[in-house]
Amino acid sequence: MKMIKLNAIRLSFLLCGLIIISSCETEKKSDSINEDDSVEKLDLDINEPELEEVAVLRKCYTGVVRGQDVKMNLELEEKLVTGELIYSENEKVVRSGSVIGEFSKDTLLVTFKYKNIDEEIQAEELIFIEDKKEFKVVQGSAKTERRGSLIKILDPSNVTFNGPVFEKYDCEQE
Repeated sequence: MKMIKLNAIRLSFLLCGLIIISSCETEKKSDSINEDDSVEKLDLDINEPELEEVAVLRKCYTGVVRGQDVKMNLELEEKLVTGELIYSENEKVVRSGSVIGEFSKDTLLVTFKYKNIDEEIQAEELIFIEDKKEFKVVQGSAKTERRGSLIKILDPSNVTFNGPVFEKYDCEQE
């Protein structure tokens, strides 16, 4: 009978231990569930950070090329330059299109894409040098070659900047 009592006592201790361990595990699980719940709630309450906007610099130039008024409106975003180039005569647009390119130090190389008189898409490489002190750009002249619908500058390192001068103006005037 003593043996039965001892086994009953051992069994009681064992059951108590299991109950305690089980309740601790349940408490840990419920704590981790509560932590996860609070993390989810925090995620819902936290606004995503706004993406940092890259500043866009606008530069606008105007000049005269072979008797036509020319406006060049550029947007610079890091090294990329995009914009439009408009040739007009007697306030009537003769040719207009988009430009895309990049500055390399004070030199601007762009591809001017437009429709010609026959409504065919043409592209022409243009090169300018920027004079920051005088607030102007000077168009360069170089040997070019027609490759299909593209007029390409053969050697950008061999350019003479003796072309038309474009004066900078305030883009906000438009």
